[in-house]
Amino acid sequence: GRKVFESESINGKLVGGGYRSMSKIGAIVGIAVVCCCVKPSGGFQASTTVLKIRRFQDNGISSLSKSCFDRRIIVKLKSTEDFVERYDPCASVYGCSPPGPGDERNTQLALPPGHDDEIPVVVGVGLVGCGRIGKVHLETLSRASGARVVIVSNPDVKKAEDAAKMFNVAEWTSNEDEVIEHPDVEAVWICSPSAYHASQIIKCAKNNKHVFCEKPVATNLNETISAIRAMERKNLKLMIALQRRFDPSFQRVKTGILRGEIGEPILVKLCSRDPAPPPARYVKGSGGIFKDQAIHDLDMSRFFMASEPTEILASGMTCVSDDILHLDGPEKYDTATIIVRFANGREAIIDVCRQAPYGYDQRAEVLGTKGMLCTDNMHPTTASLYTRERYGSADHPYDFFMSRYREAYAAETRAFVECLVYDRPTPISGQDGLVALIMAIAAGKSAEERRWVSFAEILGGDESDAGPWIKGARALLGKELMERSDIVAVFQILDVERDGYISTFNIKEALNRLGEYPSNAELTRLVRIADVDNDGRLSAQDFEDLFCAFLRVRQ
Repeated sequence: GRKVFESESINGKLVGGGYRSMSKIGAIVGIAVVCCCVKPSGGFQASTTVLKIRRFQDNGISSLSKSCFDRRIIVKLKSTEDFVERYDPCASVYGCSPPGPGDERNTQLALPPGHDDEIPVVVGVGLVGCGRIGKVHLETLSRASGARVVIVSNPDVKKAEDAAKMFNVAEWTSNEDEVIEHPDVEAVWICSPSAYHASQIIKCAKNNKHVFCEKPVATNLNETISAIRAMERKNLKLMIALQRRFDPSFQRVKTGILRGEIGEPILVKLCSRDPAPPPARYVKGSGGIFKDQAIHDLDMSRFFMASEPTEILASGMTCVSDDILHLDGPEKYDTATIIVRFANGREAIIDVCRQAPYGYDQRAEVLGTKGMLCTDNMHPTTASLYTRERYGSADHPYDFFMSRYREAYAAETRAFVECLVYDRPTPISGQDGLVALIMAIAAGKSAEERRWVSFAEILGGDESDAGPWIKGARALLGKELMERSDIVAVFQILDVERDGYISTFNIKEALNRLGEYPSNAELTRLVRIADVDNDGRLSAQDFEDLFCAFLRVRQ
């Protein structure tokens, strides 16, 4: 189990500490409690009591399992035997020194204040695909509070076995169905090649499993829509792995934008260059540079601009990988330049390349009306070297995405686990994945046809405004009408402090996420009406009232 609380004195009765292991959400599988009684004189009873509970089923003691969610577990017992008999007939007691007659103990097991790095429930995880990205997620999951990998699969079972042994996973298989149907698996991490994502998501939906899926959801629109719909029909959580949103440096840029530190964004510039190109066998079937690599930057441009994109212009070249020249469409490109135009009239400029010999080049810049926010590449150390031949960082940038985005992968994993444990909306939804894919498809079309392409074209429309095409994308998912749950979900995603409020700086992005695009004058008037306290913050109810008022004005 995982250590979850330190020694603690409760009313002079008990000092203890413990370890907890959980599998099914809200049901404790094991608790080991080490405690010693405090005598009235202040001395300790010489013996130590250790309880080991092999299995726990609720048996009507609902307060115990429910209290897991607010990070406290309270158990009352009069004797060790009473605890064992009442809470688990299968429990075993090791090294017990039962309390004497009338020695009532009231144990309170809780995470100490400030221990927000611990999640009080452990989610059973299955992972499909033990290639490079699969191992990245296994490494992250092995360090994650609140997640335990139960089983992994890979068509080459030797790869599955090697990965399982490397990360101490008990079970492995060559059959993905054994992962998806495993009774102890509550959430499946899909890390297989892109062409298999949609069918695996649909299998997970049929088996009532939540899904964390590597981008993209699928390489074509119809499969993407089918997969997302399958999850939404079952009310299951689907999160798309666009980990750059969780990178601390990029998060700081986003926070600065939301705080108004640089005013209104004018221009977003993104650079994404890999250290070395992948083999041709990987590129074939990946969807090409726009769906496989630039999809991250397309998503980040939308993330930073806080406005929906309307059209795109892209060009592609083959400069460093002659072995992919024979491939079809955008798969033959290893270098690309992209311009994205947004509903607010601003633009983003993106350049991507499969090869940067000097390291993993990942930079972002946002120019605003009052200033600029930007990030630089990350290096293994902060050391600088000054010689006749060299001036600057002593080390090249990181040359592997896992090193560069180590913290982002950890934060992304934790975010999804918390969504499951606390029943929150996923910060990167299936709809976000769909929009990113539509942008990537449009980029490929633009590069092939050498012209601006509106995103509405990809949906079969001719609208240039962002509102209609985003609403069209929602309609494809069976969500044409706005529901109250959508308003709540957007509020919770933007409530980054988890204090029940969002800043008025966030209102524009919140409305954009809901498919509405107020003018600056409309926005100012709405905020003035909704922010009755004039403190720059809105509660969930304030935001819902604001949104409804906006819709009434528009009608």
